[in-house]
Amino acid sequence: MKPVAVVVGILLCIHVVAQPIAFPDTIGVCNNDSVHIQVLSNDEGTGLLLDDILVEGEYGNANEEDETFIRYKPDEDFTGIDVLIYSVEDDDELFDIASVTIYVMDSLSCVWPGDANDDNIANNIDILNIGLYYGNEGPERFETDPEWDGDYSDDWNDEITLELLSSPKHADCNGDGFVNANDTLPILLNYGEAHLKGTDISGGADDPPLFIDFFTDTIYAGSSVVLPLILGTIDIPATNVYGLAFTISGGDGIIVPGSLRVTFNSGWMGEYGAELISLNYYDSTSADYDVGVSRINHISSTGYGAIGAVEFVMEDDLAGKSNDLSVQLDLCINTVTSVNDFGQILNVQALCDSVIVYQTSTAITPSENNFCKIYPNPATEYCTIYIPQNITGNISVKNLAGLEIHAFEIHNKNLININTNNYPSGTYILEIQNGTMV
Repeated sequence: MKPVAVVVGILLCIHVVAQPIAFPDTIGVCNNDSVHIQVLSNDEGTGLLLDDILVEGEYGNANEEDETFIRYKPDEDFTGIDVLIYSVEDDDELFDIASVTIYVMDSLSCVWPGDANDDNIANNIDILNIGLYYGNEGPERFETDPEWDGDYSDDWNDEITLELLSSPKHADCNGDGFVNANDTLPILLNYGEAHLKGTDISGGADDPPLFIDFFTDTIYAGSSVVLPLILGTIDIPATNVYGLAFTISGGDGIIVPGSLRVTFNSGWMGEYGAELISLNYYDSTSADYDVGVSRINHISSTGYGAIGAVEFVMEDDLAGKSNDLSVQLDLCINTVTSVNDFGQILNVQALCDSVIVYQTSTAITPSENNFCKIYPNPATEYCTIYIPQNITGNISVKNLAGLEIHAFEIHNKNLININTNNYPSGTYILEIQNGTMV
């Protein structure tokens, strides 16, 4: 019998299990606050859970919550660096460990989103510091949530040459490392949050006036109103103005709530978007309107006259507002803060103006889709033409027979004033030509 060779095959199965990897984390916190650390967010593995806190840190308390994150609170008055060590576990019960480096900053140096000038309140004055530091760059914050809370923020390396602020990091309201128009949003989101109110810087009779200019003594209920906002006069010009923040009060029950808005599309302070940023906020509790405007090119401006337009809508019905068919509307400028390009405070004379509002009108009501608005209509001494955007072209005033009685050119404007003193009483046609469009 011949020998028989037997070949036995063995199938070897090897199951390779990937080891979870825990990566180090870095976070910052103010010393009067706690921080929520998502330690698993940058770790790798299947079904990862927080296993344990192996070293809690020497200068604070660390607690595991929901097997996914760690809540750390530094000891009172501690500033500096603390370190904790944690472990993670995956579905296969494999482990890895990593550390968290925690930078603890004095709460007085932390940044509150929206408080661009570090005065403990988010309001219209903060837009001035955004304008003053516009274009500056620095380190992005660990936390970029706009929630009203103190956030750790490294100091920026910029040389401090301004008088309003200790560090430009406060002007980076959204924490992305850039000071620009996007930083106005956290101001609006957190508007009025604080325990401290700003100080009114008042001016005197020798300081440039800031006021809303009523061109007529009367307006009518239900009308849409556009008025120039004036800063400085030919006798008292406003010099070296970089930014301006103020409050408009008055008109409660006469002006449609929330309808007032100040635009800065034209005026001697500059062109909106290219040279200016602005902010409007309506306080429904006080019925006040807070406004802020700032240049962004680090160069102050000098001038007088209109810097913008105040737009609002009158209530349709004055019944109950007065025993008469008319009521007086008072609009006042107050709580003014003005700065130059070094952040130095400038004095401004805040003024009021008033007008009589009548219930009925013989005015022609303009269509909502009209290219422009004319106010007042009818006009007595002056009328103002408001166009939604700056144009360059020609304006012609004609009588009903089509005869031109007045013509002039406009250059890159959206707010035009016409003296009507020499016009005979009657109805006129206003023709605006902008390129090929009439």
